[in-house]
Amino acid sequence: MVERDGLILLLDVIDPSGTMRERGPGWAHDLALVRQMLLSELEAEDNLYERQVVQIGGRSVLFVPLESAQNLRLPLGWVFRTMMRALHLQAELCTRGVFFGGLLALGKGIGGPEHVVGAGVEYVVRRHARLPGYPRIVVDDRLLHAVMLDARLRHFQHGPDEELEYIQRLVERDGDGFWYVDYVGAIERECDSSEEYEQWLARHRDWAQAKLNAVVETDDYYAAWHWLAWYHNRVVRELPDEVVGDEAARVDLSVLAEVRPTV
Repeated sequence: MVERDGLILLLDVIDPSGTMRERGPGWAHDLALVRQMLLSELEAEDNLYERQVVQIGGRSVLFVPLESAQNLRLPLGWVFRTMMRALHLQAELCTRGVFFGGLLALGKGIGGPEHVVGAGVEYVVRRHARLPGYPRIVVDDRLLHAVMLDARLRHFQHGPDEELEYIQRLVERDGDGFWYVDYVGAIERECDSSEEYEQWLARHRDWAQAKLNAVVETDDYYAAWHWLAWYHNRVVRELPDEVVGDEAARVDLSVLAEVRPTV
């Protein structure tokens, strides 16, 4: 089989029950939940499109072959759609206390029912391993550039600038230079009312606070939960008062030392 260009989304659960060196008992449950939810997202769409979801080294990987006859038939903006899928997963699972990071990139691969291999997959796995272990899905810089040049990545009715405009509504640039899926900010547009968004924010705040309260500075996941708290609070600070102006909407950072991650 020949490698094909594809969109690759890797999702890696941040394990609340173990360490970075030794997975705890809750990790397998959360990993299975992420994979189940990802498959459910795909099943809710038109099944005429070709995609594969597999597990690689304890991570869930989605591969969307761009050269597939099914996917070329009517391109619907695979980068935007995949980001929306990731956003919905993060927004849903965070309210259950499940957080994960990941990487979305372009690369070559060969997909089958139970496997996805290839140079692109190897690149995504290696690059993800070098990223900080924050609960954020990083978007590869080269992918954003490719949207402007490759019509297979865009909705068939959109030009490059219009497609990029839609994508930019879903991402933010972090203090360390990485673009990532801004699920806390972008999910507001998916809510039916400001009250619904406020309720969702409260649940997200409660879980972020609980994660933060449970660690100390020497723990493996201190940086991850520290970043999550600062990310939540940054989004809240930028919201208009009519959406949420209450100090109680923020994570209480008084439990932290003064060493802050770049956010």
